[in-house]
Amino acid sequence: MATSTSTRPPGIGRVASFYLIRKFKNNYLRVYECLKARFGCLCTVYLPHLRYLVFHPDDIKHCLRDNFENYAKGDDYRELQPLFGDGLVTSDGKIWHEQRRQLASHFQHSQLRQYQGIFVRRTRDMLDRWTANGTQSELRDVTADFADHAFVIAGDAFFGTEFGNDAFTMRQALATVLHEATQRMVNLCNFPLHLPTPANRRYLRAVREIDRVVFEAIDRRLKSGIAQADLLSALLNGSTAEGTRCTSRLVRDQLVTFMIAGHETSGLSLAWTLGVLSHRQDIQDNVAQEVRDVLGGNEPSFESLARLTYTKMVIQEILRLYPPAPVISRCTLSDMSLRGCKIEAGSTVTFPVGVTHRDPERWDSPAEFRPERFDPHVASGRQPFAFMPFGVGARSCIGETFAYHEMLTVIAMVCQRYSIEAVGDALPDAFPKIMLHPTSPILVTVRRRNESG
Repeated sequence: MATSTSTRPPGIGRVASFYLIRKFKNNYLRVYECLKARFGCLCTVYLPHLRYLVFHPDDIKHCLRDNFENYAKGDDYRELQPLFGDGLVTSDGKIWHEQRRQLASHFQHSQLRQYQGIFVRRTRDMLDRWTANGTQSELRDVTADFADHAFVIAGDAFFGTEFGNDAFTMRQALATVLHEATQRMVNLCNFPLHLPTPANRRYLRAVREIDRVVFEAIDRRLKSGIAQADLLSALLNGSTAEGTRCTSRLVRDQLVTFMIAGHETSGLSLAWTLGVLSHRQDIQDNVAQEVRDVLGGNEPSFESLARLTYTKMVIQEILRLYPPAPVISRCTLSDMSLRGCKIEAGSTVTFPVGVTHRDPERWDSPAEFRPERFDPHVASGRQPFAFMPFGVGARSCIGETFAYHEMLTVIAMVCQRYSIEAVGDALPDAFPKIMLHPTSPILVTVRRRNESG
């Protein structure tokens, strides 16, 4: 990268950017894709303030790994503050470093091994319900199925609870806040939250419901005095670098962060996976054969997951085409240079992951579903930061391995018991919110396999 900083990257000015507002709200990834095609791997746009768009894997590495301390979360994440508080998604600096240190041990192999039992038990329960009426096949909305499934797993793993009578309230409140937060993030101008607009009232009412459920769960655990192998107990029993206990508010912020990130990421990725497998019988057959070879008729154990290599390649290709976080944004803390251009302190820098994942300069036939891209022998020749579904560098998702283990377990158990048949000629389009959602439910027919597979 050049060191001269005399120029600003190419892009479009304020007036031309104004005409992108409607397109941005309709599909911001498509806008970013068009800007990349027109101006190249570093460009600018006003939405509504100046925003630098970074697409090249080498530049992403330079910013998010090599110089990550020069970047804070910035304005784009401010709309999430009422929901996430000071959790890992929105915090910066000393608070973030301390939280990351405290939480790291909870996602090591010893803890993930304990989660495997939750993944298997909950998946077995879901699959039992699919054809509980005795039929050999059934039409399923896997978008809804896996949203429910991932929510229950997250509740068990992070809270040690199914939320009882509050489960429906919690699900509805989470859906509301994610919808309203997404709208605020893509709006170029928002009313302050203290103004009682209908949208603001919906947002804050849902946050209050989440707070009630979570604080009640915290109070119940504190009163019981019983430690469990879940995130709630780990947070309550943990301490800061100064030796003080975490406050209930900080425990709440982390629990909500993991609850949302944990169930939304896995639920959507699993739905996309079954949707793709229903349209690609060849790939589904390969997964089913690997599952038979590795597991036989047994349920997946923690140790067996590492041998499901082709299944993991399928999941990685899903995450390339449908990344959980299609955009990463940061704010620069000091002046920096990128490709000979000066980016001033306080600037918003956006990394459109969903565009880089489909960049024809990085991927051959990027729109095609090809799990073999992630064969270790093939992937070794790829630019490392062309694929970053869970972020990169020090701020990459701490739950990445948790998510992979959950998805491997579910896909293996589904393909053990059922074949998946497509409904309709094509999958729904992907619509970018905070995560990539289908524009309509993903419907499939699940059919019981015979004993021979």
